[in-house]
Amino acid sequence: MRFMLIVRANGLSEAGILHTRRFEEGMAEYRKALAQAGKLLAAEELQPSSSGVRIRLTGRDGIPEVCPGPFPVDHRLIAGYVVIESATADEAVEWAMKMPVPEGCEGSEVDVRELREWAQEDRNPRVLALEADLQEQVRMLDQMQKFS
Repeated sequence: MRFMLIVRANGLSEAGILHTRRFEEGMAEYRKALAQAGKLLAAEELQPSSSGVRIRLTGRDGIPEVCPGPFPVDHRLIAGYVVIESATADEAVEWAMKMPVPEGCEGSEVDVRELREWAQEDRNPRVLALEADLQEQVRMLDQMQKFS
């Protein structure tokens, strides 16, 4: 199973304040431990919301509303994420609890969420079309062999 560890933004991350060397080294060690355990799939830090855009989707007939950042620091803002492979949710939580906390950010929050595995039919339509074409060609070759 894949899990995303979602690091919530705070005033310091939104202000674009760089982390201390101690924290950066701690995160490097954390990523290294995940990688050595064969768990790390991705790890990224996001730029402050001032460099982003929020799009409000209004439904089929509505026109999406584009709102440039910055956005209010609230429970919806994300500062970064780590995607891991984990056998259980409990194991993912254990890894999340090992994540270093930046100085001045005590009380930081990390959400642990399982990623949904999309079914095969939800894959890229172009790839599905190519696979269907190849299957048809194999069927045609099989029929030709029967008449030979």
